[in-house]
Amino acid sequence: MKILFHKYSSTGNDFILLDNRNKKYDFIQSSIIENLCHRRFGIGADGVIFLEKSAKVDYLMRFFNADGSAANFCGNGARAITHFANSLQEDISINRYTFEINDRLFKSEILGDEVIVEMPVICDLNKINLKEFGPFLGSLYVDTGVPHAVFITDAVFYDYDLKSLYKNMNKNHKLFPHGVNVSVMEVMDDGFIALRTQERGVEDETYSCGTAAVAAAILACQFGGFHEEINIQVKGGKLKILLDKDFKKIKLCGKTEKIFCGEIEV
Repeated sequence: MKILFHKYSSTGNDFILLDNRNKKYDFIQSSIIENLCHRRFGIGADGVIFLEKSAKVDYLMRFFNADGSAANFCGNGARAITHFANSLQEDISINRYTFEINDRLFKSEILGDEVIVEMPVICDLNKINLKEFGPFLGSLYVDTGVPHAVFITDAVFYDYDLKSLYKNMNKNHKLFPHGVNVSVMEVMDDGFIALRTQERGVEDETYSCGTAAVAAAILACQFGGFHEEINIQVKGGKLKILLDKDFKKIKLCGKTEKIFCGEIEV
C-alpha cells in the first residue's frame, strides 16, 4: 500500500507527518514506523506523527519514536503538527489551536515564522540525584513531558562524550526504569545556552529536542540566574523558552518548516 507523507523539520528535529483523519493509516505499526524512519532504507526521521480527529478539540496527535515506540509527548513534534494542521485547512489565517495527546490538552499558535507550543506542567523536578554520573557544574532531572537529565559542562559541541554518558545512565534501570533523555549544556558568552541531546527511542544525538530545551532552561534559571526568556542554541538552529518563575507556564518557540512530501510503498 502507498502512503502519502509529509516531511517536516523543527530546528533540525525531523518528523514524518501522516494525515490519518480518515484512519486509513491505522494499519501502520511499530515495525513499519521503524522502517520509515530509517535513514538508509526509508524516508529518514526522528519520529512519526499521526494527525487525527478529536471529539473535543482541533485535532489529536499520536507520536512515535524512530524505533517504533510510543512517546507521551514531543515538543518539537507538537510544533511540526501545528504547522501541518494549518496547511491542511482552507483558511490558513486561523493560527491558534488546541490539540490532545494521550488524553492531555495543549495549546499552540503560529506567529510569523515561529510556531509556539505551551509545554506540559513540570513533573518530578530534582526527584533523582545525578551527582554519581560525574563532576558537573550543575545538573537536573526533570520530566518535561518525557524524562530528562541535563548537565552543565564546558566544550559542549565538540569535546564532550555525550553518547557514553547516555549509555551509562540508561544502563541504570533502577533509577531510570523507562530510560531517560540526556543533555549537556554550556552557557555561552553571548548569553545563549548551547545544548546537545541524546534521545531515547532515537538512540542517537538529535539536532534539536524541545523538551530538552525546556529542561536546560529550568537548569539555567536554577544555577545561572536566567529568567523569563532563555535562548537555546542547538545543532539545528535556535529555540526560545518563555517561562514564569514557578515554571507553571512554559512555552517552546522556534521555526518549523515543511521539507518535502511524497509517496512511499509499505
